[in-house]
Amino acid sequence: MNAKVAMRVVLSLIIVALSAANAGAQAQTISISVNTLSACDNSPLGNVAVQLNGVTYRTNGVGEAFPPKMLPYVIQVRAAAPGLPSGKVAYVVYAEANKSGQQKYAADASGVATFNPGNGGALLVYMGACAGKTIKVKIATTKSCTDKAGTGFSVQHGVVVTLGRLTFTSNANGVIEANVPPGTYTVSASWKDYPLGYVAENGLRQKRNEDGKITVRLTDPGETLEVRTLICDPDGQPKARATILEIGTTRVGPGSISVTRSRASGKGFVGMKLRDGDVVKISGTAKLKWLQSGGTISFDDPRSGSIIVIGPESVPAGNKAQDYSPSVLQVLKGIGEFLLPPNEDADAPRDANGNIIKFGASSRTVNLGIKGTRFRFGYDPQTNTSPIVVEEGTVWITPKNASLKPFMLQAGQKVTVAQNRVGPITARSAAAGAGQSGAGTGTRTIPSLTTRSAHGCVGFNGTWQGPGGTMHLRNGSGTYGDTTLQGTVSGNTSRGTWRHPTVGQGTFIFTLAPDGDSFGTVWVTSAGVSGSYDTVRCVGP
Repeated sequence: MNAKVAMRVVLSLIIVALSAANAGAQAQTISISVNTLSACDNSPLGNVAVQLNGVTYRTNGVGEAFPPKMLPYVIQVRAAAPGLPSGKVAYVVYAEANKSGQQKYAADASGVATFNPGNGGALLVYMGACAGKTIKVKIATTKSCTDKAGTGFSVQHGVVVTLGRLTFTSNANGVIEANVPPGTYTVSASWKDYPLGYVAENGLRQKRNEDGKITVRLTDPGETLEVRTLICDPDGQPKARATILEIGTTRVGPGSISVTRSRASGKGFVGMKLRDGDVVKISGTAKLKWLQSGGTISFDDPRSGSIIVIGPESVPAGNKAQDYSPSVLQVLKGIGEFLLPPNEDADAPRDANGNIIKFGASSRTVNLGIKGTRFRFGYDPQTNTSPIVVEEGTVWITPKNASLKPFMLQAGQKVTVAQNRVGPITARSAAAGAGQSGAGTGTRTIPSLTTRSAHGCVGFNGTWQGPGGTMHLRNGSGTYGDTTLQGTVSGNTSRGTWRHPTVGQGTFIFTLAPDGDSFGTVWVTSAGVSGSYDTVRCVGP
């Protein structure tokens, strides 16, 4: 089971357990979550038709289904997954809410498994028959400017390649050697944010399907694949990331932009495309348009200059922040205001796991992961600090110093990150409006931990409603249904550990919003799998 599905299963168990607890007197019905997986490699299987006592529920694209409440009778499970060599149920694993351990139930020859659901819980349905046969496949990962004939190429290490539900990463020589079951696989690849160019099987390029995907059929030992990523635009130039929209003014006159590209410097102009590798020096105010998202980046202080570098960093920065693209813009000096609208377009670029590629920015002290938001961010080379102010949405912040933990900043919050420390998270008042340089001066520590919020919570003390049920907290500790929370509060952050009788245990980070009436959460299992919610709200003292 990969990390994303493992987290979904963990959170499904928590939600089901909380639903069962909240049902209380309604003992005549129970809740069951369903996950469908391959019996061959534990990978999730999406869009599977699962029958529970004859009623069909179809799992979503990541193999999840949440049927409505049902009577607590013995359940017969059937399922159909036509894409597998044997598309029937192999066995099911059931974890009953409020009980420790799991039970495995084998399916009969017709693919039917039977189990007693008890008080409800999480059902894992394993599909397909694995005879243990595998074939050895050798994959070379390469990169080039374009895919035109005669274009030079080079080996690239660290490329993440996905064959169906199996994921591999190429070694220092740009090679993957894997043993996989014979079959037809959809191939995708991810390196920085560059797109997959083509796949060659045994030396022959494979055509894309009508849906734009590339598939290969692996049947014989010794099969070879080349997976090529493209790092330039179709015109053969480095990838264009932004255009210059405006060149403003300094304190004493017109502003200017200079661009250094391939060691040659030139004067920037309105409409000029900024490409990977460009070092951009801005004197005075200016505005750029970011091409991928349609957002804008403004530099509004006529008194100072800014320096930015366009394109992905050559070396991954700091701790790895899952689900966020690498930095594609580095701020070496100055402060910019970023307005990046959310992008849920089905045709938007996606990583190897199907997630929309999110904008990433960085300085010498932090990496930022952004999906769609408005924020101010910069870097002061004299103090070696990066101020971050979030106006709308949320920003995931990963310090480059690996000893500093990643954290989330929400709308209305600000922080300054230095090379060896993270400053206090404070609220940005309305007095520090947009257009000011720096992180703003009208601030107060947020929120007052002795002031009652609109719905009656004081700091983290109160009753809260989360996605899985009701949470009761006092002094950083409490319960979330059957989940026990033990934590400590420091300012607007509560950190600690969680434990569930059947799900397991892990750690949590809660970050209180400026109004004190909600907080964001980050959950991490003992296996290091993380997930987050942003909608835990106060419902009473």
